Formats: sequence, structure tokens, C-alpha cells
Amino acid sequence: MSASVTSGQIYELRSIANTSIGLAVSSASTTDGENIIRYTVNDGNEFKWTVENTGSGWHITNVNSSKLMVVYNANFANGERLVQFSGGSANALWNIVQDGTKTINDTECPKVRIYAANSTEWAVTYNSNGNAVIATPSASDTLQQWALYPTWAADTSIPAPYSLGASFAVGSYENGGNVQDAAATVDYTVYPFWTCAPARADIAQFQYRYRTRTMAANSTWGAWGDWSSWGAANVTRDGQRFWLTSGLSVEVTSGKQAQAQFEVRDTSAVNGTTYVGATAQCSVMFYQRPVVNITSATWSPDGLRLGLTSNYSKGSTNVSISSIVANEKELLSDTVTGQLLTTSGAMLINQSVLKSIPADGTEITVTFKVGTDQMMLFPDTFTQTPGIAYDGGSVPVSLTFQEADGLALTCDLSAYDARLWVLVGNELTEMQTDEGVFTIYYPFGTPYTVFASGSDGTEWFAASATRTENASKVHALNWDGGFLLIEHNTDSPLTVDDSIEAVHNVYDLNSRPYQTVTYSPIRHQSLSPNGVLIDEFSTSTRDAVAEAVGKHATYRSPAGDLFPVAIISATRKTTSYWCEIQVSLIRESE
Repeated sequence: MSASVTSGQIYELRSIANTSIGLAVSSASTTDGENIIRYTVNDGNEFKWTVENTGSGWHITNVNSSKLMVVYNANFANGERLVQFSGGSANALWNIVQDGTKTINDTECPKVRIYAANSTEWAVTYNSNGNAVIATPSASDTLQQWALYPTWAADTSIPAPYSLGASFAVGSYENGGNVQDAAATVDYTVYPFWTCAPARADIAQFQYRYRTRTMAANSTWGAWGDWSSWGAANVTRDGQRFWLTSGLSVEVTSGKQAQAQFEVRDTSAVNGTTYVGATAQCSVMFYQRPVVNITSATWSPDGLRLGLTSNYSKGSTNVSISSIVANEKELLSDTVTGQLLTTSGAMLINQSVLKSIPADGTEITVTFKVGTDQMMLFPDTFTQTPGIAYDGGSVPVSLTFQEADGLALTCDLSAYDARLWVLVGNELTEMQTDEGVFTIYYPFGTPYTVFASGSDGTEWFAASATRTENASKVHALNWDGGFLLIEHNTDSPLTVDDSIEAVHNVYDLNSRPYQTVTYSPIRHQSLSPNGVLIDEFSTSTRDAVAEAVGKHATYRSPAGDLFPVAIISATRKTTSYWCEIQVSLIRESE
């Protein structure tokens, strides 16, 4: 038997017939001859008895009165009552015979019968009036069977500890409340702490015990484990504050979370008897904090999509992103949250909360917190720096651009079931469509990224579309109904005569030796592009020169300037090799 009767131990004598009932001295009296009765057990010392093997039998002494349990007047007769008395001889000796064990409140207790030591003809029981008596033994009578429930002598003058909590290190208070927001993925070691009354700080002798339980993957709590035995607490002290030096180990990884209950009490020893004060308790929660990694960062017109993994497999993982920085600039306008239902997935940060669009290949710094379906968010903050990539998706789009006029490129995607967007710097615009023909406008030398989505909008394709041909060697004029492209040749470099004149008035004043000039806020700018016609021997191109005169047009210079002009005149000179052209322009207000 794992639990056996121990000499010198304090027990409650619990009835096997009803383990909430025990033997006590009536009214907690300390008077000789007071009856011993059966009553519902409480924490009073009148229910507590020290058993001691004398060699001739067992003495059973009440903790409250320090008096022995005896047969009244040594009258060994059926139904004779039991009382407490300061001394005794044969009537104070008992034979305790163990017959198995009985578990009470998760504590394994010796199950015994108690006989008069001088005669096994008399067993301890109680009658219908509630008095403890001796009676003829009966093997089947559970009223004659007792569980010795191990306990301690209580001393109400010893105050209970207070301000209980737990931390991750001795001397630390970082988790001082009753709930421990733990942060690890393995078993925990935590260090309970508490405070005692100033008068007890130098003399306190603490005892502690604890028990744990685990939440299963289906979010139901398992049964509490057994309480550990009360043990002496090896403590580290700081004034009135004490820590359990050895700490407690709690296993979390087998479930969603764990809970520990910790109890501590102060004790004192008087004449060989240990007295305990009131017990203080706290509950400590333990959670498995996920380890989250950002495996990818891709951008497409719907926003920034982060690929995530989590090692938390027992439920969902929460992620809250407070900052995304690229090139020392904050991209987020607000905190965004997401949830992983499995150990891997993606979190979409909508385009509406992004202040700007990072370039392809940019390294971003993501600051975030994590949590679970059991713990919304942990206080710890993490930072990772993935490189962003434009999402390649899986829509197989081949981009071929044609020059439509001097100021636009077209891409015919009428054969594709797709929508296109163009990204220029931080400007994202859905391309104009005309029966599947997408148009990109000047300047061609600017890097573009073209995005295509499938019909369901969930897959993306990104292709770089930087158009630099002719960007630095062409004058382009575009008007409603026509265009001209002017480039250089080997003997005639590409030039433009550009004059800017302030509009002014000149006055002659007799009183002054020189003229006086006043200016208007308006300026006059004249331009004369020179070069040769592209496709110079095409009749339609030469005719366009004459058509251009007298038109309002958009002019694009080789340097990338773009503004409205009026075409005043054009001079054409045709050789055997090319058609030279000079156009006179006046810049207009935009």
C-alpha cells in the first residue's frame, strides 16, 4: 500500500460511510471528559488528531486540546462513549489496523479500523445521536471504517501570504497578476512569488503545493492532476517578498494551454507540532506562443500579400502588423490584423491602407505581434525583413507593345481573359481598354510594371514593361487626327531652337536718359525642332507636315518634356536620302 499509517502524523479521522464527516471534540472544548462526536469536517483543530505508536498501542491525541481519546471511565461495553482526557491507561490505547486505502480530494489515505488495544472485541464507530462510541466489530459496517486524511494543525494567528503571482525569474515581477501570459513553445519554469506580513518576514517557514491541467486541441479542459504533497519552500527573499527558488515546471506543448494552481502557507513549530496558517492560492495560465515567420512578401494591385508560417498546430494563429517600413518610410496608414487557420497561409494588406507602393526587390521591415485563438495577442513585438517581389501569379500573358502615335504604346490582349493595370512609380492605374487593346501613354522612358489578373481576380501576373526606344532621339507632335515623329540622321543631328521672351513694354521718358521697361507676368516661348521625318518617303507622313500647321498639339521633346503647343509653321527639305524638317512652335498654357 502506497499510503500507510505514520506515527507522529496529524490526521483527520474521516468516516468511510461519508468522507465529509469526521471525529471531533464537541464544541472544540479543551475540558476533560468532553464528548467526541461525528460532525462535518472544517479546518478547526478539534477535527485533527496526532497518532503515535507507543509500542503497546497507539495514542490518538486531539491537536486543539492536547488530550487523548479514551473510553469513558474505561468501561469497555457496547455503546460506551468516547471522550477526551488528559491521561489514561488501557482505555487510551488503540490498535489501528489498516485495510487498503481511500482517496479523498486527490489524496490517498490509509483506510483503517480502530480497536481497543486491550481487546479486539470493541471497534470505534458512532451512534445515531452522533456520539463516538465503541461497539462490537462488524466486517460489513462502514461506520466502523475510517480514512486517516493527512493534515496539519491550524493556527489562525498565522496570517496568510498575499499578493501571489508568478514570474520567469527569481527577483522579477513582470507577470505579477494572477494570469501568466507566458511566451515560449516548450515546457515552462516559472517562479511563484508572494508577500508576507512584516512581523512574519524573519521567522516565516513556508510550505507550498501545486497542481496542473491541460486544455485539449478541441478547447476542452482535462481533469486536474493530483495536488503535489505539501513541501517546505526553499525561498529567495527580498524584504517581505519571497520567491520559490526552485520554480515550478509546467508542460504546455501537448495542449492548447495549461493552468496551474499554486498554494502557499506559513507555518510554525510548537512543542514538536507543526502549525500552519491560512492558505493563499493563485491560478496561473500558460499559453503556447506561436513562432511566426514571414516567408514571402509580394505586391499586386489588390495589395501586399505576406506569406506566413506558424508552428502552432492546435488552432488559429493571430498576427497584428503595426508597421511596414521601406527605404526609411512608413508604408502603413493603420494597424492591420489577420489570422492563420492552419500552420501556413497568406495575409493580405489591402491597397487602401498602404501609403505607397514599394518597388520590386525592396527590403521591407515588418513589425508585428502574434497570438492564438486562446490568447488574442502576446505583448512581445517581433521584426522581420523580407524582400518584396511583384507577384508573378500564374496568368500566362505575353506583352508586345506597338507604337500607336508619337505619345502612346498599345498592347493587344484581346485574346486573354484578363484585366491589366500599369504601375508607374507609386501611381497604379487600370489601363484603358478598347476591345482588348491596352494603351500606355508617354513618356516611354519611364519604367512600367504591367499586372494582369485572371477572370476570378485571385491570380496575378507581373511583367516589366520599360519602353526606352526613341525616347532620347525623337521629337513627337500629336494632335487630334495625326502625329509627326522627327529624329536625327548621321549628318543632321537632332536639335531644337528654344527661345523664351518676357512680354514687355518700352517707354521713353523725357526726364530720363534711358528707356523704361515694364514686364507682364506672361512669357513667350518659341521652339523650332529640327531633324528628319521618320518614314520620310511615306506620302502620308509628308502630307502630315502640311496638315500639322495651324494645329494645337502635344509636344514631347527628346529630353522628356511634355506640354501643349501651337504649330505655327513647318519647313520641309527633301533629299535623295531623307526629308529634313523644321517646325516652329509656340508653347501654350496647360
